[in-house]
Amino acid sequence: MLVKLSCMSQRVCEESDYIEFLLAAQTAFGCVEASRTSPDRLQSVAHDAYTRLLTRRPLDPEALWDEAQRVVGEAPASGLVSGGLLILDDTTLDKPYSQKIELVSRHWSGKHGRVVNGINLLSLVWTPGYSSKQYFLRNPDSKNPDSKNPDSKNPDSKTVPMPAVVPCDFRVYDVNADANGVHHTKNDHLRAMLLKAKERGFTPEYVAFDSWYSGLDNLKFVRSLEWHFLTRLKSNRLVNPDKSTHVEVSSLRVPEEGQVVWLKGFGLIRVFHKQRENGEVEQWATNDLEMTNQTWKRFALSCWSIETYHRGLKSCCGIEKAQVRSATGQKNHLLLALRAFLRLEYQRLQTGLSWYQAKIQPLRDAIKAARQIATYKLPHTA
Repeated sequence: MLVKLSCMSQRVCEESDYIEFLLAAQTAFGCVEASRTSPDRLQSVAHDAYTRLLTRRPLDPEALWDEAQRVVGEAPASGLVSGGLLILDDTTLDKPYSQKIELVSRHWSGKHGRVVNGINLLSLVWTPGYSSKQYFLRNPDSKNPDSKNPDSKNPDSKTVPMPAVVPCDFRVYDVNADANGVHHTKNDHLRAMLLKAKERGFTPEYVAFDSWYSGLDNLKFVRSLEWHFLTRLKSNRLVNPDKSTHVEVSSLRVPEEGQVVWLKGFGLIRVFHKQRENGEVEQWATNDLEMTNQTWKRFALSCWSIETYHRGLKSCCGIEKAQVRSATGQKNHLLLALRAFLRLEYQRLQTGLSWYQAKIQPLRDAIKAARQIATYKLPHTA
Protein backbone atom coordinates (compact mmCIF):
# COMPACT_ATOMS: atom_id res chain seq x y z
CA MET A 1 0.00 0.00 0.00
CA LEU A 2 1.35 3.40 -0.95
CA VAL A 3 1.40 6.10 1.69
CA LYS A 4 1.49 9.71 0.56
CA LEU A 5 3.75 11.76 2.79
CA SER A 6 3.06 15.45 3.19
CA CYS A 7 5.58 18.09 4.15
CA MET A 8 5.04 21.35 5.90
CA SER A 9 6.92 23.21 3.20
CA GLN A 10 7.84 21.83 -0.22
CA ARG A 11 9.31 25.11 -1.41
CA VAL A 12 13.07 25.27 -1.79
CA CYS A 13 15.05 28.37 -0.94
CA GLU A 14 17.44 29.40 -3.72
CA GLU A 15 20.87 30.91 -3.23
CA SER A 16 19.67 34.11 -4.89
CA ASP A 17 16.86 34.40 -2.31
CA TYR A 18 19.36 34.41 0.56
CA ILE A 19 21.65 36.86 -1.25
CA GLU A 20 18.74 39.26 -1.76
CA PHE A 21 17.92 38.95 1.94
CA LEU A 22 21.51 39.80 2.93
CA LEU A 23 21.41 42.90 0.75
CA ALA A 24 18.08 44.10 2.13
CA ALA A 25 18.48 43.21 5.83
CA GLN A 26 19.81 45.91 8.14
CA THR A 27 20.37 44.39 11.59
CA ALA A 28 18.86 40.88 11.87
CA PHE A 29 20.32 38.24 9.52
CA GLY A 30 18.89 34.98 10.89
CA CYS A 31 16.91 32.40 8.94
CA VAL A 32 13.73 33.22 10.86
CA GLU A 33 14.03 36.86 9.85
CA ALA A 34 14.68 35.79 6.25
CA SER A 35 11.41 33.84 6.32
CA ARG A 36 9.48 36.70 7.91
CA THR A 37 10.62 39.16 5.27
CA SER A 38 10.09 36.86 2.27
CA PRO A 39 8.38 38.54 -0.72
CA ASP A 40 4.98 37.37 -1.92
CA ARG A 41 6.45 34.85 -4.32
CA LEU A 42 8.19 33.14 -1.38
CA GLN A 43 5.46 33.32 1.25
CA SER A 44 5.29 29.54 1.55
CA VAL A 45 9.01 29.23 2.33
CA ALA A 46 9.55 28.48 6.02
CA HIS A 47 12.68 29.41 7.92
CA ASP A 48 13.72 25.74 7.76
CA ALA A 49 14.26 26.14 4.01
CA TYR A 50 16.88 28.82 4.64
CA THR A 51 18.48 26.67 7.32
CA ARG A 52 18.67 23.71 4.94
CA LEU A 53 20.25 25.90 2.26
CA LEU A 54 23.06 26.84 4.64
CA THR A 55 23.64 23.59 6.49
CA ARG A 56 22.67 20.63 4.32
CA ARG A 57 25.66 20.57 1.97
CA PRO A 58 28.59 22.77 0.96
CA LEU A 59 27.75 25.21 -1.82
CA ASP A 60 29.99 25.47 -4.88
CA PRO A 61 32.68 28.11 -4.20
CA GLU A 62 33.27 28.39 -7.97
CA ALA A 63 30.04 30.38 -8.10
CA LEU A 64 31.98 33.31 -6.64
CA TRP A 65 34.48 33.28 -9.49
CA ASP A 66 31.73 32.76 -12.10
CA GLU A 67 30.20 36.04 -10.96
CA ALA A 68 33.45 37.85 -10.14
CA GLN A 69 34.89 37.53 -13.63
CA ARG A 70 31.83 39.31 -14.99
CA VAL A 71 32.45 42.22 -12.62
CA VAL A 72 36.17 42.22 -13.48
CA GLY A 73 35.22 42.52 -17.13
CA GLU A 74 33.06 45.56 -16.32
CA ALA A 75 35.80 47.35 -14.37
CA PRO A 76 37.40 50.32 -16.17
CA ALA A 77 40.71 49.44 -17.84
CA SER A 78 40.44 45.88 -16.60
CA GLY A 79 41.78 44.04 -19.61
CA LEU A 80 39.82 41.07 -18.22
CA VAL A 81 42.30 39.52 -15.78
CA SER A 82 45.45 41.16 -17.12
CA GLY A 83 47.27 43.82 -15.10
CA GLY A 84 46.14 45.40 -11.89
CA LEU A 85 46.78 44.11 -8.40
CA LEU A 86 45.97 40.84 -6.70
CA ILE A 87 45.76 41.62 -2.98
CA LEU A 88 45.57 39.01 -0.25
CA ASP A 89 44.71 39.73 3.35
CA ASP A 90 42.74 38.22 6.19
CA THR A 91 40.22 39.65 8.59
CA THR A 92 38.66 38.43 11.83
CA LEU A 93 34.88 38.08 11.88
CA ASP A 94 33.80 38.82 15.44
CA LYS A 95 32.06 36.03 17.34
CA PRO A 96 32.31 37.39 20.90
CA TYR A 97 29.55 35.22 22.40
CA SER A 98 30.29 31.98 20.58
CA GLN A 99 30.62 28.79 22.59
CA LYS A 100 29.54 26.07 20.19
CA ILE A 101 30.08 27.64 16.75
CA GLU A 102 32.52 25.65 14.63
CA LEU A 103 35.50 27.40 12.99
CA VAL A 104 35.68 29.93 15.83
CA SER A 105 39.10 30.28 17.44
CA ARG A 106 41.33 32.99 18.84
CA HIS A 107 42.61 35.58 16.36
CA TRP A 108 44.14 39.02 16.45
CA SER A 109 41.64 41.79 15.72
CA GLY A 110 42.87 45.13 14.44
CA LYS A 111 39.47 46.59 15.32
CA HIS A 112 39.79 45.68 19.01
CA GLY A 113 43.59 45.78 19.21
CA ARG A 114 43.71 42.40 20.95
CA VAL A 115 43.07 38.69 20.47
CA VAL A 116 39.35 37.84 20.27
CA ASN A 117 37.02 34.97 19.41
CA GLY A 118 36.22 34.93 15.72
CA ILE A 119 36.42 33.28 12.33
CA ASN A 120 39.45 34.12 10.20
CA LEU A 121 38.53 34.88 6.59
CA LEU A 122 41.23 35.13 3.93
CA SER A 123 40.27 36.97 0.75
CA LEU A 124 41.96 37.35 -2.62
CA VAL A 125 40.72 40.49 -4.37
CA TRP A 126 41.57 42.02 -7.71
CA THR A 127 41.74 45.74 -8.37
CA PRO A 128 43.01 47.73 -11.35
CA GLY A 129 44.52 50.15 -8.83
CA TYR A 130 44.79 53.90 -9.16
CA SER A 131 46.08 55.32 -12.42
CA SER A 132 48.90 57.86 -12.31
CA LYS A 133 46.40 60.69 -12.86
CA GLN A 134 44.08 59.40 -10.11
CA TYR A 135 46.99 59.11 -7.70
CA PHE A 136 47.96 62.69 -8.44
CA LEU A 137 44.42 63.91 -7.80
CA ARG A 138 44.34 62.11 -4.44
CA ASN A 139 47.79 63.44 -3.52
CA PRO A 140 47.96 67.13 -4.50
CA ASP A 141 51.45 67.46 -3.07
CA SER A 142 52.85 65.01 -5.64
CA LYS A 143 54.03 66.01 -9.07
CA ASN A 144 51.53 65.77 -11.93
CA PRO A 145 52.76 63.06 -14.32
CA ASP A 146 50.61 64.52 -17.13
CA SER A 147 51.90 68.06 -16.75
CA LYS A 148 54.49 69.52 -19.12
CA ASN A 149 55.94 71.32 -16.14
CA PRO A 150 57.35 68.61 -13.83
CA ASP A 151 57.40 71.03 -10.90
CA SER A 152 53.72 71.98 -11.17
CA LYS A 153 51.39 71.01 -8.33
CA ASN A 154 47.81 69.86 -8.61
CA PRO A 155 45.41 72.61 -7.51
CA ASP A 156 42.45 70.22 -7.55
CA SER A 157 42.43 67.84 -4.57
CA LYS A 158 38.90 66.54 -5.10
CA THR A 159 38.10 63.00 -4.03
CA VAL A 160 38.78 60.37 -6.65
CA PRO A 161 36.48 57.31 -6.72
CA MET A 162 38.03 54.14 -5.36
CA PRO A 163 39.01 51.71 -8.12
CA ALA A 164 37.09 48.47 -8.51
CA VAL A 165 37.70 45.89 -5.80
CA VAL A 166 36.51 42.40 -6.73
CA PRO A 167 36.73 39.36 -4.41
CA CYS A 168 37.79 36.41 -6.58
CA ASP A 169 38.56 33.70 -4.03
CA PHE A 170 38.47 33.05 -0.30
CA ARG A 171 39.49 30.56 2.34
CA VAL A 172 38.50 30.03 5.97
CA TYR A 173 41.22 29.21 8.46
CA ASP A 174 40.46 26.19 10.63
CA VAL A 175 42.66 25.27 13.59
CA ASN A 176 41.57 21.65 13.12
CA ALA A 177 42.66 19.28 10.38
CA ASP A 178 40.44 18.76 7.34
CA ALA A 179 38.65 15.53 6.39
CA ASN A 180 41.93 14.13 5.06
CA GLY A 181 43.76 14.82 8.30
CA VAL A 182 45.73 17.75 6.86
CA HIS A 183 46.01 21.07 8.68
CA HIS A 184 46.20 24.06 6.32
CA THR A 185 47.97 27.16 7.55
CA LYS A 186 47.15 30.65 6.33
CA ASN A 187 50.32 30.53 4.23
CA ASP A 188 49.05 27.31 2.62
CA HIS A 189 45.81 29.09 1.79
CA LEU A 190 47.70 32.04 0.28
CA ARG A 191 49.67 29.80 -2.06
CA ALA A 192 46.58 27.79 -3.00
CA MET A 193 44.65 30.93 -3.96
CA LEU A 194 47.54 32.34 -5.98
CA LEU A 195 47.95 29.06 -7.83
CA LYS A 196 44.22 29.02 -8.60
CA ALA A 197 44.47 32.61 -9.85
CA LYS A 198 47.30 31.55 -12.16
CA GLU A 199 45.15 28.72 -13.52
CA ARG A 200 42.31 31.18 -14.13
CA GLY A 201 44.55 33.29 -16.35
CA PHE A 202 45.47 36.18 -14.08
CA THR A 203 48.59 38.11 -15.07
CA PRO A 204 48.73 40.88 -12.44
CA GLU A 205 51.29 43.65 -12.37
CA TYR A 206 51.88 42.85 -8.69
CA VAL A 207 50.71 40.52 -5.95
CA ALA A 208 50.36 42.44 -2.70
CA PHE A 209 50.18 41.24 0.91
CA ASP A 210 51.26 42.50 4.30
CA SER A 211 54.32 41.58 6.35
CA TRP A 212 52.61 38.61 8.02
CA TYR A 213 52.75 36.77 4.68
CA SER A 214 56.21 37.96 3.61
CA GLY A 215 58.03 34.77 4.60
CA LEU A 216 60.62 33.34 2.22
CA ASP A 217 58.40 30.45 1.09
CA ASN A 218 55.69 32.83 -0.06
CA LEU A 219 58.11 35.21 -1.77
CA LYS A 220 59.75 32.34 -3.63
CA PHE A 221 56.35 30.95 -4.59
CA VAL A 222 55.30 34.25 -6.17
CA ARG A 223 58.61 34.34 -8.04
CA SER A 224 58.01 30.78 -9.28
CA LEU A 225 54.73 31.98 -10.82
CA GLU A 226 56.80 34.62 -12.69
CA TRP A 227 54.94 37.43 -10.94
CA HIS A 228 56.14 40.45 -9.01
CA PHE A 229 55.22 40.88 -5.36
CA LEU A 230 54.76 44.07 -3.35
CA THR A 231 54.84 43.57 0.39
CA ARG A 232 55.91 45.06 3.67
CA LEU A 233 58.77 43.54 5.65
CA LYS A 234 59.24 43.18 9.36
CA SER A 235 61.77 45.68 10.66
CA ASN A 236 64.24 42.94 11.67
CA ARG A 237 64.49 41.23 8.27
CA LEU A 238 68.14 40.91 7.27
CA VAL A 239 69.41 42.44 4.05
CA ASN A 240 72.84 43.01 2.54
CA PRO A 241 73.08 46.48 0.98
CA ASP A 242 76.74 46.51 -0.05
CA LYS A 243 77.95 42.89 -0.31
CA SER A 244 79.64 43.17 3.06
CA THR A 245 77.36 42.14 5.91
CA HIS A 246 73.71 41.63 6.76
CA VAL A 247 71.87 44.39 8.61
CA GLU A 248 68.27 44.90 9.66
CA VAL A 249 66.23 46.49 6.89
CA SER A 250 64.97 49.16 9.29
CA SER A 251 68.52 50.41 9.82
CA LEU A 252 68.97 51.39 6.16
CA ARG A 253 68.81 55.01 5.04
CA VAL A 254 66.81 54.36 1.88
CA PRO A 255 66.75 57.17 -0.73
CA GLU A 256 63.45 58.34 -2.17
CA GLU A 257 63.87 56.28 -5.33
CA GLY A 258 64.38 53.11 -3.30
CA GLN A 259 67.42 50.88 -2.92
CA VAL A 260 68.33 47.48 -4.32
CA VAL A 261 69.56 45.10 -1.62
CA TRP A 262 70.05 41.38 -1.12
CA LEU A 263 67.35 39.81 1.05
CA LYS A 264 68.81 36.95 3.06
CA GLY A 265 67.59 33.63 1.75
CA PHE A 266 65.87 35.13 -1.31
CA GLY A 267 67.94 37.38 -3.54
CA LEU A 268 67.79 40.92 -4.91
CA ILE A 269 64.85 43.15 -4.02
CA ARG A 270 64.14 46.86 -4.11
CA VAL A 271 63.10 48.41 -0.81
CA PHE A 272 61.26 51.64 -0.04
CA HIS A 273 60.69 53.33 3.29
CA LYS A 274 57.44 55.07 4.17
CA GLN A 275 57.02 57.17 7.29
CA ARG A 276 53.53 57.10 8.75
CA GLU A 277 51.81 60.00 10.49
CA ASN A 278 52.54 58.48 13.91
CA GLY A 279 56.27 58.44 13.14
CA GLU A 280 56.54 54.71 12.47
CA VAL A 281 58.47 53.66 9.37
CA GLU A 282 57.20 50.93 7.05
CA GLN A 283 59.60 48.82 5.00
CA TRP A 284 58.18 47.94 1.57
CA ALA A 285 59.82 45.48 -0.79
CA THR A 286 59.37 44.17 -4.33
CA ASN A 287 61.24 41.82 -6.64
CA ASP A 288 60.64 44.29 -9.47
CA LEU A 289 64.04 45.94 -9.41
CA GLU A 290 62.92 48.61 -11.92
CA MET A 291 59.99 49.88 -9.83
CA THR A 292 59.97 53.65 -9.54
CA ASN A 293 59.05 55.69 -6.49
CA GLN A 294 55.89 56.95 -8.20
CA THR A 295 54.77 53.42 -9.13
CA TRP A 296 55.41 52.17 -5.59
CA LYS A 297 53.39 54.99 -4.04
CA ARG A 298 50.52 54.45 -6.46
CA PHE A 299 50.26 50.72 -5.81
CA ALA A 300 50.86 51.11 -2.09
CA LEU A 301 47.82 53.40 -1.98
CA SER A 302 45.85 50.88 -4.03
CA CYS A 303 46.64 48.18 -1.47
CA TRP A 304 44.43 49.99 1.03
CA SER A 305 41.37 49.03 -1.01
CA ILE A 306 41.25 45.60 0.64
CA GLU A 307 40.83 47.24 4.05
CA THR A 308 37.95 49.27 2.63
CA TYR A 309 36.54 46.05 1.20
CA HIS A 310 36.66 44.37 4.63
CA ARG A 311 34.78 47.29 6.17
CA GLY A 312 32.11 47.24 3.48
CA LEU A 313 31.74 43.47 3.68
CA LYS A 314 31.05 43.62 7.42
CA SER A 315 28.85 46.70 7.34
CA CYS A 316 26.70 45.95 4.29
CA CYS A 317 26.52 42.17 3.87
CA GLY A 318 26.06 40.80 7.40
CA ILE A 319 29.03 38.51 6.98
CA GLU A 320 29.66 38.31 10.74
CA LYS A 321 26.05 37.59 11.67
CA ALA A 322 25.27 34.06 10.51
CA GLN A 323 23.13 32.37 13.15
CA VAL A 324 24.28 28.82 12.44
CA ARG A 325 26.70 26.62 14.34
CA SER A 326 28.09 24.15 11.80
CA ALA A 327 31.21 24.79 9.75
CA THR A 328 29.25 24.06 6.57
CA GLY A 329 26.62 26.63 7.51
CA GLN A 330 29.22 29.28 8.32
CA LYS A 331 31.16 28.71 5.07
CA ASN A 332 28.00 28.81 2.97
CA HIS A 333 26.96 32.06 4.63
CA LEU A 334 30.40 33.56 3.92
CA LEU A 335 30.21 32.53 0.28
CA LEU A 336 26.75 34.04 -0.20
CA ALA A 337 27.79 37.22 1.63
CA LEU A 338 30.74 37.62 -0.73
CA ARG A 339 28.42 37.17 -3.70
CA ALA A 340 26.14 39.80 -2.19
CA PHE A 341 29.11 42.18 -2.00
CA LEU A 342 29.79 41.60 -5.70
CA ARG A 343 26.35 42.97 -6.48
CA LEU A 344 26.98 46.08 -4.42
CA GLU A 345 30.33 46.60 -6.13
CA TYR A 346 28.83 46.15 -9.59
CA GLN A 347 26.15 48.71 -8.68
CA ARG A 348 28.86 51.12 -7.52
CA LEU A 349 30.82 50.75 -10.75
CA GLN A 350 27.72 51.28 -12.87
CA THR A 351 26.05 54.14 -10.99
CA GLY A 352 28.65 55.64 -8.65
CA LEU A 353 26.38 54.82 -5.70
CA SER A 354 28.47 53.74 -2.71
CA TRP A 355 27.88 50.44 -0.93
CA TYR A 356 26.51 52.28 2.07
CA GLN A 357 24.12 54.39 0.02
CA ALA A 358 22.86 51.32 -1.81
CA LYS A 359 22.42 49.50 1.50
CA ILE A 360 20.41 52.23 3.20
CA GLN A 361 18.18 53.11 0.22
CA PRO A 362 15.60 50.29 0.75
CA LEU A 363 15.26 51.34 4.38
CA ARG A 364 14.72 54.95 3.38
CA ASP A 365 12.06 53.89 0.90
CA ALA A 366 10.32 51.83 3.58
CA ILE A 367 10.40 54.73 6.03
CA LYS A 368 8.95 57.08 3.42
CA ALA A 369 6.15 54.62 2.69
CA ALA A 370 5.42 54.19 6.42
CA ARG A 371 5.23 57.93 6.94
CA GLN A 372 2.58 58.25 4.26
CA ILE A 373 0.18 56.52 6.62
CA ALA A 374 0.03 57.28 10.33
CA THR A 375 0.01 53.67 11.52
CA TYR A 376 0.34 54.32 15.22
CA LYS A 377 -2.14 56.83 16.55
CA LEU A 378 -3.38 58.00 19.91
CA PRO A 379 -7.14 58.10 20.52
CA HIS A 380 -8.88 61.34 19.62
CA THR A 381 -9.78 63.68 22.44
CA ALA A 382 -13.38 64.62 23.03
